[in-house]
Amino acid sequence: MHFVGYADMAAAVSNAGGLGIITALTVAQPPKGKEALRDEIRKCRQLTDKPFGVNITLLPVGVPPDFDGIVQVLIEEKVKVVETAGRNPEKVIKQCKDAGMFVIHKCVAVRHALTAQKMGADMISMDGFDCGGHPGEEDVGNWVLLAQASQELSIPFVASGGTATGVQLAAALAMGAEGINMGTRFMATKEAPIVQPIKDVMVKAKVTDTTHVFRSLKNTERVYKNKTAAEAVSLLMDDPSKPKVLIHPNDELQFIPMLTACPELLPLLHAAGVASAAALAATCSSAAPVHAALPKVARAAPITGVLLARADYAQLLHCPDLSDGTWHEVPLPQGMPTYLSCAAAFYRDHIYTVGGGAPYLDGKVVRATCYNLRDGTWSELSPMPTARSHCAAVGCCGRLVVIGGKADDDQPLDTVEVFDLAQGEWECWSCLPMGLSCCSAVSVHRLHSVVALGCDDQRTHLFCGDLAAKEWRSLPAMPRERWQPALLELAEYLITIGGMVHPDEDIGAVDVFDMRTGQWTSANHGLHVQKLESEKPGDFFAIAHLVKGENYRKSFQETGDSESSVWSCGQSIGLIKDIPTCQELLDRMVVEAEDIIRNRLQSKL
Repeated sequence: MHFVGYADMAAAVSNAGGLGIITALTVAQPPKGKEALRDEIRKCRQLTDKPFGVNITLLPVGVPPDFDGIVQVLIEEKVKVVETAGRNPEKVIKQCKDAGMFVIHKCVAVRHALTAQKMGADMISMDGFDCGGHPGEEDVGNWVLLAQASQELSIPFVASGGTATGVQLAAALAMGAEGINMGTRFMATKEAPIVQPIKDVMVKAKVTDTTHVFRSLKNTERVYKNKTAAEAVSLLMDDPSKPKVLIHPNDELQFIPMLTACPELLPLLHAAGVASAAALAATCSSAAPVHAALPKVARAAPITGVLLARADYAQLLHCPDLSDGTWHEVPLPQGMPTYLSCAAAFYRDHIYTVGGGAPYLDGKVVRATCYNLRDGTWSELSPMPTARSHCAAVGCCGRLVVIGGKADDDQPLDTVEVFDLAQGEWECWSCLPMGLSCCSAVSVHRLHSVVALGCDDQRTHLFCGDLAAKEWRSLPAMPRERWQPALLELAEYLITIGGMVHPDEDIGAVDVFDMRTGQWTSANHGLHVQKLESEKPGDFFAIAHLVKGENYRKSFQETGDSESSVWSCGQSIGLIKDIPTCQELLDRMVVEAEDIIRNRLQSKL
């Protein structure tokens, strides 16, 4: 319960006979971070002597939370119950179980629940499609979901989503649940830290007063139906007159715009404006119509497919097919771990992945792997000398060059390491002139060079590395400052596009660098590249200004304006008729459920 699950609310629910939950990601915010969560846990203990829990939601965001720090606080404060939700909970579940906690994992599908059961979860919260927040993408309501859970799970479960009455409590018990998990209904209680105008709106609402946002992004969220939500939905609706957007099938944060250079040439470009998304570049066809559309100098050079990818939130590896705009999954071998912020490079019918790491993994990694596109097999390479994430990898001249990135302490690295594909050995190359992270790189074959682009704490830098001399030199700064743009090489031209730019800049602008003259131009240079619009259909960043968490917080805690933000609620909002205390609500629901079970159900036997 974002901006609701504080100590006062959790204590009120626990004192009333329920299990109150503190929302870790709401509380553990800068500047205090995890220490703010510690304070909230201690405050809750002062307000109740009953059990309470803490929720940890493991979903990707622009700035990943300190999950390790949050778990450590839970362990140090001897929290007894933790509710987890989201992706890859295995490490967190193990940490909490090893510390003696009771783990409840929230799932929107029974197959996910079965996985969590194998991971050691003690209980499942089955979240039906009628819930507020994220109901998943399969649209299965509780009537079917609970029945399936009862058939297939061997650990206890509770019903979550769309519940607000004792009748529903009785129904959940009848379907095999041990109880219910409520969020929306508790928002309309006297103790809820929400200003009165929002609560009044909830009392007047109908069951049809919710809608879905982020549907096209495969990250569906049920929210209150207001003008801001309607605007967000409208901005995400597809418009065939705008540039096509290819959405990564396994990562709701990666939105890769495809720009039309000519009918047969579709460069796959970095997601404009995404600070933590993949740096992707790609792709040409050697078809004659493409050659005719390219600058004369480019036609003389062999044009081949190129893929440079670094997936910040990749759980699977995918390759794009630009002919039909689809993604194809590259199967990972069973037991092979996947890492965040790894680098990937396509070279000579192979895909190489190196490095990676995440706040809830044990630091950066030295792992390097290879996928053979011809026979569909994976193999392990020798580990890199230096563990790193957010690096760049590029194949050239029989070697795999790994550049920059972040070290274990998240400081930018200046080291460059090269893997000889024939000898199977790593060597350390000349260092970059400075440490760079969030890197991308391309090989300029005709100049026997590698160009690397990356960021320090202040700006983006470009360097050219001579493969023979093993030396780096600085390239002139881009005409406009942009962070993490796509880097594309055609013949002896470097093309940068997209990325994060200053608010008053055109985010779709193209800058071209002529490697022969050393000059930048801000023109399409004969490629006829259609500029990206700042708001693209299917792109989260077209609606980011509407769905900011700060808007949500202000509506709930300050203004009481139910129309000015996108806020989560379930369909049970239409079942709310009053604003009781938590004690009054739970007492009433228990009496109602007992009456149903003892009288109505008994009479039907």
